Amino acid sequence: MTRNPTPVPDRAEATELIARHMSDLTGTDIGSGDDFFACGGHSLSAMKLLGRLRRAGLDVGVDTILTHRTPEKIAAAVTVGADGGEGPVAHTQLPGEGVLVDFSGGDGAPLFCFHAVVGLAWSYAPLAGLLDGGHRVIGVQLPDAETTLSIGLDHDELCRYYLDLVRQVQPEGPYRLLGYSSGGALAHTIAGMLQQDGEVVDFLGVIDAYPSGIAPDTPNGLAAALDTFIRHHKPGEEIPALPGDGGFGDILAVLEHFDDALIGEMIRAANAPNFSEEEIESMKDASGRCFMIHMTATPSPYRGPVLVLRAGDTTDMAGLNWEPLKAWEDLDGVEPVTSHTVDSAHLAMSSVQAWESMAPVISRHLTH
Repeated sequence: MTRNPTPVPDRAEATELIARHMSDLTGTDIGSGDDFFACGGHSLSAMKLLGRLRRAGLDVGVDTILTHRTPEKIAAAVTVGADGGEGPVAHTQLPGEGVLVDFSGGDGAPLFCFHAVVGLAWSYAPLAGLLDGGHRVIGVQLPDAETTLSIGLDHDELCRYYLDLVRQVQPEGPYRLLGYSSGGALAHTIAGMLQQDGEVVDFLGVIDAYPSGIAPDTPNGLAAALDTFIRHHKPGEEIPALPGDGGFGDILAVLEHFDDALIGEMIRAANAPNFSEEEIESMKDASGRCFMIHMTATPSPYRGPVLVLRAGDTTDMAGLNWEPLKAWEDLDGVEPVTSHTVDSAHLAMSSVQAWESMAPVISRHLTH
């Protein structure tokens, strides 16, 4: 399905319009040649920019904003100018009603990138402009609450749902998968499912993530790990002890203290400030569902190599005994395990600076 383009007759007018909306969304004065993301733009503000520009009559796709990034280049991509440029291009609708997001466009080999605990895949946006080899960066996001609940808050069932969407985009291998934090477990599980179906997984990459079904070495598993994380980030608050059932009772108790402020801290560490209360509330709701789903993850049957991109700064994961690389190295059947250390904390591993460190390494593994 495609959308009929509505061209804007004057490229200069379009450039001015785009710059004005970018400036409004970032709170900075953006000129025609300024990079939206370098000036404070982030995943959610890019979504808002997309909506504003479409309402203004510009046939803009996600890939347009992420690939061209400046007002003048975006305007040139979607308007017909005096220089006889190609003008606007229609964009293909991906399956999943917003679950899949194409950050780069084109016909290159897809790299499917799975969301972390906030449920959004927009943290992969900067990667689209940094990868070599023309790969198509496709983010995989948590579906809406109704769809998630119909799946049953079950990790393997959610992975099968994602796998069906992945195969609608790419019916056969080789497949390339990437996951950040809890998204690493999603990628790991889906890699195993693909192999069980006789498909080839050409690349599995994880960003500071544990294997599926394995949590940091804490006495009571994931809930205890999250409890430790929250206590570290909220040292002045009196937090009751977990019920100790090791299951959903513990995770619900943890989520009681996983409030808007802490969600905001997590998101801002990897992107930028200025999220609305509604956006924070939406991410908090998605995080609760993601945590519950992640608790049901089981070991993956995947066999083959993995690239582990690990955070060199573990201070924001203090008390968790956070050693994802060791977990992968100790896993039977996963070899070779290649690693790259990024000068970043875990919560900032999707910042532009972290992607600039990781993208060349990912590119080499994608084109080996």
